[in-house]
Amino acid sequence: MKEGKTIGFALLLFLIFEAFYSGWDFSVNALNKIFALESVALISVALLIGSLSRFFPRLNQFKPRRRALGIIGFALASIHLLLSLWLWFAFDFTKLISSPRLTAILTGFLAFFIFLAMALTSTESAIRKLGYPLWKKIQMLGYLALAFVVTHFFLAETKNGVFLVKPLAFAVLVLAIFAVAARFAAFLAGFPGKKKIEEHVDATEQRMP
Repeated sequence: MKEGKTIGFALLLFLIFEAFYSGWDFSVNALNKIFALESVALISVALLIGSLSRFFPRLNQFKPRRRALGIIGFALASIHLLLSLWLWFAFDFTKLISSPRLTAILTGFLAFFIFLAMALTSTESAIRKLGYPLWKKIQMLGYLALAFVVTHFFLAETKNGVFLVKPLAFAVLVLAIFAVAARFAAFLAGFPGKKKIEEHVDATEQRMP
């Protein structure tokens, strides 16, 4: 049931991006940008739930949806990566390395591989194999990955020294920055770190995000 609602939310978000960002443009280029933006939005929301629940305990009810949000976000990021490599470089990595936007590309790759590690270790079996302390460190890298995403976004959309994007894309960028800032705010507020898996999840949650 939780996964169904999360998938429904992701589909609704896709329709919002289609309507207000691309104007119902279903070209490959337009879809590639939408997949990228929705990926950032979903992953940002998943991370925000964890940080903001420290300040607003009522948000604990949404914790069971974090894993699905993160997995869908990672799937969209994977599609975005593949489409970008195909559209701009035809999978020719010599062109990629010589690209004037190499820094933007590298920050995107760094974020992707961190999200990949998070996705691969998002199951209960991974937690048991890795142990909770190591698992938590890997998952906490998500905030670093989101910072790389913000850098990638800014560099990729800056042309001739000018950063200019549509309002909806700018809103996604602000959401990602807010997600990173919220984690720092929770740290500065002195919330104690969780020491075991039972403290990390809500009592009603059956699967880890």
